[in-house]
Amino acid sequence: MSAGRLKSKRRPIGSLAEADAVLAELGRIQRDVEREEASAERRIEAIKAGAAEKIAPQKALAEALVGDLERFVTDHREEVLGKAKSKALNHGKIGFRKSTKENWPDDEVVFQKLAMNSRPDLIKTNPKPDKAAIRAAAKAGDFELGEFLGVEIEVRDIFFVEPDRSAIGERTPADGS
Repeated sequence: MSAGRLKSKRRPIGSLAEADAVLAELGRIQRDVEREEASAERRIEAIKAGAAEKIAPQKALAEALVGDLERFVTDHREEVLGKAKSKALNHGKIGFRKSTKENWPDDEVVFQKLAMNSRPDLIKTNPKPDKAAIRAAAKAGDFELGEFLGVEIEVRDIFFVEPDRSAIGERTPADGS
């Protein structure tokens, strides 16, 4: 697709043949847009991969340096930190912070233990109507959605366009189509 704006010979559609020609143009446009977006995505991914490859040694070095600092401070904790948790230096801070991580068992185990200890108040329940099951029951004749549940059913025609791209030829530079 060329840079800039595409010019379309837009005029009111007066026949099925003209409608079919518009579908062909629409199909070509959609195909060209998808190709350009895919090409851009490939370029973006290539740039990201190149950047990741370029900075990988720096990231590895930074990780190694952090490890070296951690070993130093751990080995000399008393003289470096004393009773403090961290120490400010000219180019930053080193030290330790409290970190708490909870390792939960599977939900099923937690549910069982809460049930055994009579604590259902600690279990979230979020009841939701099963709309697929409700539709199936209504379709089977168990009830009528509108009367039984107050569901408003709106039926309308929605316009759609679906160009058949397999019937559209490739654009050539000469014809611009």
